[in-house]
Amino acid sequence: MRSVSLVLVLVFFFSDVASATTCDLLDGAYVEASDGTYLGFFGASSATDSIANSSSLYGSQAGVNSVRNSSGLYGSSSGLNSSNNSVSLNPPKIYTGVQFLGFLSTNTTKSPRVEVETAVSDCSFTESTPKRVDEGFLSLDLNSSTAISFFGENKAGYKIAVVQAGVLKINVISPDGVNYRLYNSSSALLGSVDCSAISDCDEAAFSFETDGKDINVAVESESTGILYLVAGPTADYISGSGTITISFEASLEADVEPPQLVSWSLAPTSIDASQSEASVVVTLRVTDNSSGASTPLLVASHDSGQQTGFASVVRIDGDALDGTYEATLTVPQGGAPGIWSISLYPLEDAAGNDSSGFGPGPDYVSDFQNEVIDSDDDGVRDLDDDFPYDPTETTDTDADGIGDNADAFPLDPFEAFDTDGDGTGNNADLDDDGDGFTDEEELADGTDPLSRFSCRSGCFSFDVDDSLQAQPLTDGLLVIRHLFGFSGDSLTSGAVSSDANRDASEVIASYLNEADSQLDIDGDSESKPLTDGLLLIRYLFGFSGDSLVSGAIGTDATRNTAEAVEAYIRERVPES
Repeated sequence: MRSVSLVLVLVFFFSDVASATTCDLLDGAYVEASDGTYLGFFGASSATDSIANSSSLYGSQAGVNSVRNSSGLYGSSSGLNSSNNSVSLNPPKIYTGVQFLGFLSTNTTKSPRVEVETAVSDCSFTESTPKRVDEGFLSLDLNSSTAISFFGENKAGYKIAVVQAGVLKINVISPDGVNYRLYNSSSALLGSVDCSAISDCDEAAFSFETDGKDINVAVESESTGILYLVAGPTADYISGSGTITISFEASLEADVEPPQLVSWSLAPTSIDASQSEASVVVTLRVTDNSSGASTPLLVASHDSGQQTGFASVVRIDGDALDGTYEATLTVPQGGAPGIWSISLYPLEDAAGNDSSGFGPGPDYVSDFQNEVIDSDDDGVRDLDDDFPYDPTETTDTDADGIGDNADAFPLDPFEAFDTDGDGTGNNADLDDDGDGFTDEEELADGTDPLSRFSCRSGCFSFDVDDSLQAQPLTDGLLVIRHLFGFSGDSLTSGAVSSDANRDASEVIASYLNEADSQLDIDGDSESKPLTDGLLLIRYLFGFSGDSLVSGAIGTDATRNTAEAVEAYIRERVPES
């Protein structure tokens, strides 16, 4: 929808209504004259009642009630209640549902406002019908009354659920200057009352008179659903409140069938009420053919005789003829352990029909278990376990989402890890892995700021194939083959781990060539297969002491003890 230029106009015109600054809000909004006369709506150019339809009754230059008829009552520059009269005190009003959006006027003293030609030219409306029954309606039960008052330019709206065929009567006792309209969910007008000085909508002065005025509507079975009553003050309204009374007489259509249970689900099927009360929720759908089902009754009981009492039941969708309900059953703290069974009392309807026997029946799960639940079998019940599905963790003291066992700083909610073990958490540590390069530098270099073996230079690891672990028959074998001068497939064949990140022979050769000095394990300034290569592969096989260094130390070695060799290699292998 195009709205660029109109937004600028509306920002100025709708200065009092910050939300009314787009064409989207006007799309579907309807217009009424100050006396309540309907003047069309802002809709698609093809819509019958659209003001944007230049051929319609409300959008043409010739339409009697058109706000675009420059010679008409509501479109001329002189019409008392015209949208184009720049001095009109009672110009048309724009509504969505019962909400007043602004005036349709060229009178700059009216605020908020919009001009009809600006709206039509700058907006591409899409709605095909007016939004008469939008949000803002209060629920009003059948056979009930409510007081009605008016605030500002807004209307009052009520929604009435009619679930069966019959006659709906709405009695209106109202001050003068208020119009009442009853619509269905498609915005079709079903009935109306206009209260003026001569319409006698007030309370009766004599006993032989009736109070107010009535809207009577016959509702057929196929027309049941939500109806919408809109009360709109006109320019004649001064003050005062009124009363709306709803009555309904059902049709005499025979209802001899009881309600039916259509669906049933239970969650959860296991609770723990050992330390506090616990609840299960049943979601069930009930239908009835005519008079409407009564609210279902459910109770849960245990073989010990304990019961939950009747469930708290709320209808969450539909109506009494086809409704979905949520029933909450609560087992008190310390309730009997073991199996509890839910009973559905016989379903009843307004005609007095009821189903035979208790439900829900064998097709539905109606039992649940009350037990101490320990999902991860770590000895801590789920209610007390911060990590009920992780057997390695139970507590998160600082509530940072990391269990205390894995948290290097269990009392600090801002820190959890210390990769280099220097006592400073990663969030505060500028060099998390302690490799001499800051995290910022490593991110720029494309190296891993959490691996001390990943940096621009000087971060060698004997994990040659980068599988996150150094192994004798992969990494050890790669080093000793390299020192013997192997290359290509003969270097890597059968010596690369299945989860290696460095697996190409040329990449591995380059890695080892660049780290030639690191391969000099015994410190004799030479990297040789039968000394340095042998020391590495023995170490990775778990050798230590004399069995590690015997016959594998060079003549000029500066690291010639098992302790020195072990320390050197240990610093260059990933932690297992």
